[in-house]
Amino acid sequence: MKANKKEIILTAASKIFSEKGFHLATVEEIAKEASVGKGTIYQYFPSKAAIFQELHYWYMERYMHRLNDILDENDTFRHNMARIIENHIDNFVEVLDLVTKVNQEMQHPTECADNGFKESALELLHDIEKRLLQLLALAIERGEVRPISPHLVTHLIEGTLFGVIHAMLSDIDEQDKQLLKDELLDLIMHGIST
Repeated sequence: MKANKKEIILTAASKIFSEKGFHLATVEEIAKEASVGKGTIYQYFPSKAAIFQELHYWYMERYMHRLNDILDENDTFRHNMARIIENHIDNFVEVLDLVTKVNQEMQHPTECADNGFKESALELLHDIEKRLLQLLALAIERGEVRPISPHLVTHLIEGTLFGVIHAMLSDIDEQDKQLLKDELLDLIMHGIST
């Protein structure tokens, strides 16, 4: 029961932070949105900053759980890459309003998070790298992709996912989003040569 209430609070916090930003949001508004008392919030989180920080951890954990659920080492690299791209885009769309609002008000979005936040973000990247390296090693072994450095390809894919997608997603519709998924998959699988 506690985990459900914590998730309800985090969902409410995401909505409030997305609308008001970190600085203007209040614990009272989060409690009201979650339909719990302010005291209940403090049973789970010592401060607004702790809620914000936990929200980031929660989204990162959900991202990785979804990724692990959809990847299938018995399937082709192309199909797994399509799943990775779709998961990344869908996850980013889910947090787009929150990221946009927080980025507007803060020079450094992590200024209300402790040092553990950066470590957790790096751990998430490491987990993604590990999964990609496994999939690439299998794909090379099966002859699905050229025998090129898996580490280099992994960094190329990460850079594409975390850079290009974030820059392009702010104002695209569903049709454009599907086109982006298809073009990214084609770019990753075939490069830019004719």
